[in-house]
Amino acid sequence: MPETASASDSIPRLEGAPNFRAVDPLPAADGRLRAGRIFRSDALHRLTDVDVGALAAVDIGAVLDLRRDDERSQMPSRWPQRKPREMLTFDVLPDLQAVRAGGWRVQLAQPDFDATGAHRWMDETYARMPAALAPAVHEAARRLARRGEASTRVLVHCTAGKDRTGFVVAMLLAALGVSREAIVDDYLESSRRRPPAALADMLIALSDLQASPRMRAAIETIADVRADWLETALQTAERQHGSIDGYLSAAGVDAPLRAALRMTLLT
Repeated sequence: MPETASASDSIPRLEGAPNFRAVDPLPAADGRLRAGRIFRSDALHRLTDVDVGALAAVDIGAVLDLRRDDERSQMPSRWPQRKPREMLTFDVLPDLQAVRAGGWRVQLAQPDFDATGAHRWMDETYARMPAALAPAVHEAARRLARRGEASTRVLVHCTAGKDRTGFVVAMLLAALGVSREAIVDDYLESSRRRPPAALADMLIALSDLQASPRMRAAIETIADVRADWLETALQTAERQHGSIDGYLSAAGVDAPLRAALRMTLLT
């Protein structure tokens, strides 16, 4: 049997998608997030047969796949026979190249692209996330706000499950009134699920790359999650819209939808 994710729930760890998890039942403005409603993950193309059976038991109602078309065609998801009822895709803006599968390979060809350059590149990418991912934030909130046990189980995922997914889940938690500290901690869980060095090993192996020490340091940086990157995205949203609530409203997650989310997802 797969190892369970925590003592608080029975969500399995998936061997082929180590960043698959349910968001913990965090305290929110008017209660606590219900367990087993918001799920997040890395790509699902490497699932084992045991993983597929475990995923079937979760009974996800809707999937928001934040990868681009080329990522989906290169790494098609492996689903149980009974697929989720809704599958949504978002071909997000090409200027999020830093968080796309293989997007970093072009940068590595530059002789001065090292860990410092990779950190800056990721920070600049996070600054573009609020605009690029607003449609996904709206769709995730709209589906989660619906009543019904299965329909409110929504999985958000991308390739590594940490950057695009991290921002969208952060905005959902913000809409529920979860504290900034708890939002950042959920985001940082990705590095505990799959340490940057392990993800870097996989990326290097998959790309058949002979990585120099400079390249290796840059890839490990890209494979990481950093609190200051998420803060860059949050501060960009606040600067452009006055507040996170202002950003959410501009993205279509207005006060009535936030109220519906809290009614459905909080205890």
